[in-house]
Amino acid sequence: MVRALESKNQAVDFCPWDESEDKPKNKLEEIAAEAIKLAGLTVRIGEYEFVSTAVRLLEPFISAWYRKAELDPPSTATISRWFYNSPPKWAIALLVNEKEKIFQKLSPKC
Repeated sequence: MVRALESKNQAVDFCPWDESEDKPKNKLEEIAAEAIKLAGLTVRIGEYEFVSTAVRLLEPFISAWYRKAELDPPSTATISRWFYNSPPKWAIALLVNEKEKIFQKLSPKC
């Protein structure tokens, strides 16, 4: 978000993009945003690093599931494309099923 100064002592928020860009567009973005938040990172939807950060956090869980099924996991590039195109329904189902594991693993230990 860009800050524009109205006067020396008063700041006004100015958002150069549509506010809807900050909201998850699908379940994949929703899970990724929550995982990023739980990991203590500040990258938000729409920011440059969002996809790469989300892929780094979610890929180990996707790969582990594939290894258990004795299959080759999708490449990092494939997982990244899911954020730009419609993600496959099976990937959403997998992440929804693994969501508790993902969030538990990423949340800070108190």
